[in-house]
Formats: sequence, C-alpha cells, structure tokens
Amino acid sequence: MNFIDIASWQKGIDLKTVFTHNNIDGVIAKATEGTGYVNPEFAPWMKWLTDNNKPFGMYHYLSGGDAEAEAMHFYNVVKPYIGRGIPVADYEGTALDKGTVWLGKFLEKFRSLSGVRCMIYCSVSVVSEQNFRALTDYPLWIAQYADMNTV
Repeated sequence: MNFIDIASWQKGIDLKTVFTHNNIDGVIAKATEGTGYVNPEFAPWMKWLTDNNKPFGMYHYLSGGDAEAEAMHFYNVVKPYIGRGIPVADYEGTALDKGTVWLGKFLEKFRSLSGVRCMIYCSVSVVSEQNFRALTDYPLWIAQYADMNTV
C-alpha cells in the first residue's frame, strides 16, 4: 500500500485531488506534538478521510518531554479514530536523546489508554544505533532518507 504523510506544512492540500491523481491508498496525518500542540489541519483532514472511507493513520511527533503526558495528549486528540486508523509515534529529533526506554513508556501509556499499539516511525539509522529489542511488540515504519532504495 502507498501512503503519504502530511502535517501543517501541507495546509490547504486537496485530498480528493491527491487521491484522484496519484497512486496512493491512504494518508497518515500529524495530529499532535509534545503535550500541547494540535495540528489545526488534523480535524478537517480526518473528516474528509472518514467521510470518504479512505485508509488513514495519525501521528504524534514526540518532543522528549514527559512520556506519559505526551501519550495522554495524543490519545485525547485521536480517541475518536482509535480502531479506525493507525496510531504512529514519530520518534526523531530531540526525543532520540531520551532513548528507547523513554519511547517504551510513551508506547505503553498509549496502549493502556487505547488498547491499541502504536507504530513507531523512525529512520534506518536510529534503528541501527538504538536498542529496539524491548519494543518488538510494536511495528516499525522505517524511513530511509539517504538513498530512497527499496529495503
């Protein structure tokens, strides 16, 4: 399946046109970041995606703050879509400094609130540099920025 990920950088994107003129099957949209940010485009995108019965996911950009508070914030925003879309933890930037034990706290808190496991989004270099052995219950979506070769 071919998905695109979108955030507020894509404000104004016409999802109908995107689906009509591109070979995509679904969208993963940024919902939240940290413990306070909510993407203002998220709700209208989710309405269009659900109204048009399109596959979707929603992601939380991890800021590296209180892991459980971040999980609660993400859950509170995406709660109406649990069981319908794929929740994703975007593990990059300053959150990487906290490590996979911190990431595990976020994932477990979200799972305890929602009953659903998040997918982890990170780069191939992060997977090779950090210990993900304790997180094998969680699927990985691995970005390969350097060369875009299929892995």
